[in-house]
Amino acid sequence: MLVRALTPADLPSVRAIVAGLPGSKDRVEHEAVAMGFTTLLVVSGTRYRDIGYPFWTRRYGPPVRVDVDPWGPGFERAVWRQDLGVAKN
Repeated sequence: MLVRALTPADLPSVRAIVAGLPGSKDRVEHEAVAMGFTTLLVVSGTRYRDIGYPFWTRRYGPPVRVDVDPWGPGFERAVWRQDLGVAKN
């Protein structure tokens, strides 16, 4: 099997915004809109179950998806989806 690292050229439409920075609560949505996105996906893993899950659930409601054991037993990944209220061009 041939394995190679992905480069930004492989995923030109994928961009990330770091949400764990001070003052980032509303900045995430504003930056996403400024970058031209209409939808925000938030992915949080088991490490942040006690802090991140309640924060994102209060902000966007229950996760739209929870994957159990994606990286092995005892791990999970929750995904929240938020429409940013921006018309698509």
